[in-house]
Amino acid sequence: MALCRALVHLRPVYGFEVVGIHIDYGNRHESGREADFVQGWCARHGVVFYKRAIGEVRRGVTARDEYEKVAREIRFDAYKAALGGRSKDGNSDGNSDGNEGGGKEEKGEGGGGRPAVMFGHHEGDVEENVLTNLIKGCSILELAGMSPENTVNGVRVWRPMLPFGKDVVYDFAHKFGVPYFKDTTPSWSTRGKLRRQLIPMMEDVFGSGVLGHLSAVARESDDLRDLVHRELFQPVWDKAVTQPLGLRLDVESYRSHGLLFWKEVLRQLVHKMGMPMVRDKTLGMFVRDTLQRDTHVPLKDKWVELRKEYVGFLCGGSLYIFRMGVFLPPNTSYGEKAEGTPVPLDGGLVQVGPWRITTAETETKLPQELQGFERGRPPAANALPFASMEELMDGELSYVVAVPDTPEAALTVQPGLRAKAPAWRDVDPRIRRGMPLLAPPPSRDPPLLKESGARMVTVTLKYTGAGTSPL
Repeated sequence: MALCRALVHLRPVYGFEVVGIHIDYGNRHESGREADFVQGWCARHGVVFYKRAIGEVRRGVTARDEYEKVAREIRFDAYKAALGGRSKDGNSDGNSDGNEGGGKEEKGEGGGGRPAVMFGHHEGDVEENVLTNLIKGCSILELAGMSPENTVNGVRVWRPMLPFGKDVVYDFAHKFGVPYFKDTTPSWSTRGKLRRQLIPMMEDVFGSGVLGHLSAVARESDDLRDLVHRELFQPVWDKAVTQPLGLRLDVESYRSHGLLFWKEVLRQLVHKMGMPMVRDKTLGMFVRDTLQRDTHVPLKDKWVELRKEYVGFLCGGSLYIFRMGVFLPPNTSYGEKAEGTPVPLDGGLVQVGPWRITTAETETKLPQELQGFERGRPPAANALPFASMEELMDGELSYVVAVPDTPEAALTVQPGLRAKAPAWRDVDPRIRRGMPLLAPPPSRDPPLLKESGARMVTVTLKYTGAGTSPL
């Protein structure tokens, strides 16, 4: 609230809108009353208020890993909603998420003119993070665990209070009458034990300057991170190509680099796509068993299992990382969800999952024109829908279907692996499985094209985003 009060004071000078975001985790009996208090304070100070009460999971009831995962997802979904100027129910007092945060509106990248979410983290939080991250074995480049500005899960975050200690925040609150809640961190929690047991013991053993040393380590870690980002990682990020289906990353040129390098490279790239980071164990196996093995031999084309939410494909020395939702989990496909849906041969339009499918009839081939063609079909019907991974990643694919020229001529949505679509016959099975294709309905006794003739239909699949609901 101290940060929010400072922004309210600056609002008339710079003309921005101040937005408050409050997450009610519901873990304490008084949490609802606290949320009401914050909402009232925001109303009195002209602050737009977003609230998200979490009822999907509960601390002490839900498994800890699941609780942390779901609560974090809810929190960042709420930030995205607030940045876009919306909530689940369309009101400012709607379903947002996160612990307390704030934002200011101006022209920027945040959607709706809101460029970022601001957190009130201060120097004391950094000191605790350094100690925790060292013990947990976190990256030497991320000991502070937070920086003045970064992007997390697709949300830009600002932390303007990091240079200030907790005593400065308290002095500000007392001087300007800003209310605040007492520290309710449970004594049994990791953070509670750190604050009330470990840090006092360290100060007793090493002296009162121990926290200052932790702050210095955090600054040096940040300086080192900035240096290697600028000199080492930025050239790699600049060469990464973002496309509708995901991104392409050169890996052949950096095969000898170790796990730290790839963790830093991938973390920024996948977070910018709003996706969770690859786990250390998975990434370590990929680096050790694929990239660093037999570096004198070119990399083989193969699928790379990055996370259950998304996959990668290694091809031609590049790693193609697909966005979440492009491919469903194994043994499922978008085509199965809409299987049998009829689509007109000309001017047809259907949305299946993230794919918009359209049809355009181009011509009719008479029976005599089909004689001698490859497998009884015009060459166009056998042409691949894409010639390279770059074309696939562009997210717009076209292929030709030869439909028997009969009164019953039709096309229906079918799963990629079962569809009788010759153009897709030689495409990798995993890619085919992820595609909803159009083909003539299955028949025990289909008419032969060389006897009936063929109506030539161009089918186009366009990727419109993983958030689109399946048919």
